[in-house]
Order: sequence, then structure tokens, then C-alpha cells
Amino acid sequence: MTRQDQLRYLSQQSKVSVLIIGAGINGIAAFRDLALQNVDVLMVDKGDFCSGTSSASSHMIHGGIRYLENGELRLVRESVQERNRLLQLAPHYVKPLPTMIPIFNWQSGIWKIAAKFFGLSGLLLSPTGLRLAQSKGEGHQRGGVIVKLGLMLYELWNSPSIVTAARMPSHRFQLKVSSLKQFPELSSDIVATAIYYDAVVLSPERLAVELVTETEKMSQNATAINYLSVVGMADSQRTVILHDEVSGQQFQIQPELVINATGPWIDLTNRKLGQPTDFIGGSKGSHLVLDHPKLREAIGEHAIFFENDDGRIVLLLPYFDYVIVGTTDIRVDHPEVYCTQEEITYLLEMIGRVFPHIEVEPSHILYTFSGVRPLPTDNSKQSMGQITRDHQNKIVEQAEYSFPVFNLVGGKWTTFRAFAEQVTDQALKFLGQSRCCDTKDLVIGGGNDYPFTDREHWIASVAENYQVDSKIVKKLFDRYGTGARAVIKHMSEPLLSRTDQWGKNELNDLDPFDQTKPLGNVADYYVGEVRFIAEQEKVVFVEDFIRRRSNLAMLGQDTPQLRAELTEIMADLLPS
Repeated sequence: MTRQDQLRYLSQQSKVSVLIIGAGINGIAAFRDLALQNVDVLMVDKGDFCSGTSSASSHMIHGGIRYLENGELRLVRESVQERNRLLQLAPHYVKPLPTMIPIFNWQSGIWKIAAKFFGLSGLLLSPTGLRLAQSKGEGHQRGGVIVKLGLMLYELWNSPSIVTAARMPSHRFQLKVSSLKQFPELSSDIVATAIYYDAVVLSPERLAVELVTETEKMSQNATAINYLSVVGMADSQRTVILHDEVSGQQFQIQPELVINATGPWIDLTNRKLGQPTDFIGGSKGSHLVLDHPKLREAIGEHAIFFENDDGRIVLLLPYFDYVIVGTTDIRVDHPEVYCTQEEITYLLEMIGRVFPHIEVEPSHILYTFSGVRPLPTDNSKQSMGQITRDHQNKIVEQAEYSFPVFNLVGGKWTTFRAFAEQVTDQALKFLGQSRCCDTKDLVIGGGNDYPFTDREHWIASVAENYQVDSKIVKKLFDRYGTGARAVIKHMSEPLLSRTDQWGKNELNDLDPFDQTKPLGNVADYYVGEVRFIAEQEKVVFVEDFIRRRSNLAMLGQDTPQLRAELTEIMADLLPS
């Protein structure tokens, strides 16, 4: 169904079992799980899919080793196991990531971490009863002993085992000489480094969109519409009013249950529903993408996970030919944020802590992005870092309303499947239905039939089958996994030019139209590929493609010329 078809259906059918408001990763995961249980479910978002907080992640799929010091053992155990699942279920997007921790001493931080673990961080008492200083520098460092204990505990939960060629090795320590041999630009103040494995997702928005489109194909009861916002309630207290941001049309929906998955907008959304809450105490996280070949070479294929002078755990992450630097952790009261000059200075300066001889300047910045973590309101913690990253479903029920509201507070990318499972079980109980399947072993999109051990054969076979250059097939396989086959099939079919949309010789000299032609402004993308994505993945605006169906924006390729070219290519496919 096209977007127009879905809206037409919505105008004729006002009743739905579950209305999900918010199409970030948690809302999308709940949408998928509920649809698989044969629940009729409608998911809407005021913007595009995965365009809010879920688009501003650090791009790591990780167990959250630093959460151990807060005593969040349940969260770490769940996160490690969900990380391992995603490596199996979405191998086309989620990849193993070697991660290095620089260690500057062996013993510091023991009493501070112990105090945090046992919830005594406000006291921070040493054995002699003296309060430990909260100064910068060594007083904040997590020494080698703490790192070693943490990694040992972290790896206790390294199951289910990875059944792919890329198994997760155990951690190892390297002393100073070996460390500097592997990382020559690293600070000579280190005493050792620790290497362990987590995972990375370089295209999180693509993973999210793939979940949406795949769910609609698997279930006739699932409808997902972007750019459809909640504006309020009708007088009956049982009807939610939705507004199409494209056409201006309004719809009235009567759900049995509402799931509020709007992240940092949860309280604002509840206000529109007439059920005010105070669930969210947001934390802003900002990142930079740096075009810095020397820094990129210095980190190799490793993420660098280290403690800044202020005690905050920060990150350098390899991102194609670039480096992601993150992140800040700043209390905010509103969800609309941007990366400030103060944050830019902070993020650039922290690099010198581990790579003191590499000069990094604002001119190296290719892209910046920010988001607000939907953390629970908690005024008892001394710092934002101590507030739990665990997920919880806060349920609001009021007698005068015909539906309860499930509020999805907290959570992180790694645990989206587990959180959705929890919420779906609670929703099924409310609806009086039983679970008929689970998602623990359900492969995602282009991870189906993934050639873990013989990708070259897969590429050669598809290239021969569709008579397409194997180099094109490889690029698309790297982008979409086995989902590349459908893209290539579409590209291999000539498309007759449409004189009402396409002027001859304006874009191509070929008629019928060659869909394997690369874009004029981005040679790594192809005309037929763009048209396939626009048609199959609910693209409403050109920006949806640039920012969330591709990595073009983060790779610094969002130009007016590219936008004009994409507008022309997609003109007959976008909603009018």
C-alpha cells in the first residue's frame, strides 16, 4: 500500500487495538512484535521513522560495561545477550567492534567505583573515613585493576554464543611497549591497554526502517505512517486526533491501548492526550564526525573507549573513512537540541587526552548531531551518568479515558528487541490475547540467508543472474546485505522515461532509462537504487533519503546539487 492508500484506509476505519505514537527504535520494535502476534496496530510519528533520538546514537551495539559500576547487573546481562543476538539476526548492519581502553595507572578508582556500585557515591568514603576528592585527573581514573574486574564480569554473560565466522574473542591486556607498537600515536603516559569486543551499527536508521517495511509485509494488521502527528483528543475522551503533516488532513482514531514511544517527547505527548506526566529527565548527547585521516589511521579499526579528565566516559569510533567523537551528557528540559560551541570545544579537546600529538581543529568537523536520551526523572543522582539507562514501561490509567497509556521510558538501541518483548507481553495481557511467536531468533531483513562464509560467491552469483557488474553488487551487498538482491533486480529492469515527469536528456541520455547509472553528485549510489528505496521504504521528502535511508548526510555529501538531482529522480514517487 502507498502512503495515500494507508491514509484513505485510515479515514474509513477509526478503530484500532493499539496505537503507537512515536516511530523511534523502541516504538518500531513494539510495532513489529505486536504485529507478529496478529494484533492490529497503527504506528505514527510526527516526523520520519527513526528521526528523533534514535538517529542520534553513538552507533554502538554494546553491553554497557560502564553500567556495571552503577550496579546495573540486570541491564548489562540483557544488553550483552541482545548484542550477541543482533550480531546473528542483523549481520548486514551489526558488526563486531574491537574496542581499546587506554589505562594510565593500575590501582586508582577502586574506592570510588565500589561506592558507586553499592549506591554510596554521595559519601565516597575511603577506609580511613576521609572523603575522596572530586578533582580532575587521577582521582577520576579507572585503573587497570578496575578495568580487569569489569571486563571479567562483562564476559560472564557472553552468550548465546556467536555462530558466525566473526566470534567475539575474550578480552586481553597489552603492556605499554606492545600498546604503543600497535597504537604509535597513543599517549606515552599509559601503562597498558585493554582490548575487548562489542559491536557497531554504522547505519542504525536503515535497520529501523527495514524493521518497519518488513513488518508491514509480514502482517496485514500492521500500518506505519510517518509525518502523522497527534494534535489532541476529541470531546469523547476516547478518540485521538491525528494530523497529516503533508496534506493537512485530520483523522480520528479510537484505540483500545496507546503506547507512547515518543522518547524525550513523552510528557509533551501525554499533555496532548490530556494525561499530564513528569516521567522524563532528558540528557543531551552530542557527537562530531571528523574528517581527519591521521586520527582515523591512529585508531585503526578499534573504537577507543576512555575516561576524560572530568570523569566522563567518552568514545572515538571508526566510521567509514571518518571518526565519530562522542559524547556529552547534559541535563536538558526540552527535546529539541543542537550541538553547541561549548560541546564542540569539549569533544575536540578530549582527544588530546589519548592522542596528545594529533592536532584536531574545528575545520576537521564534517558533521554534528545531537539527541536527548529519554532518561527517567531522577533528582537523587549527583550526575547524569548515574541515572539508569534501563528501560521501563510506566502505565497511566484514568477512569474517564477509555484507554490506558503505556509510556516507554529509557532504553537504548541495543535492547530494543527485549524492551519490545516486555511491552508486547503487557499489551497482550491487557488485550486478553496470547503470544503466538517470539522474536528471539527472528532474522531481520537483509540478514536472511546471509553468506557468512562465502560472500564472494553470493556476489558473483547475483551479478551473473542479473547481468550487473559485480562491483555494483558488492557495493549494494555492503549496504543492504541480502536485501541487495531485490534492489539489483529492480535496477536491472529498464524504466521507460515518463515525459510528464522526465524531460529527455535532462538527467540521462538513455531512453529507455538505464537504472544502473550512478548519480552525478554521488557516484556510489545509483538511479535505480534511489528509485527502489523511494518506492519501497516510505520516503516522503528527499531529506528522508539523505539522512535516514542512506549515510549521505553524515558523510558530508548533503549538497544542494545532490538534493536537486534526487528530487528529479524521485519526483513521480513522492507523495504530492
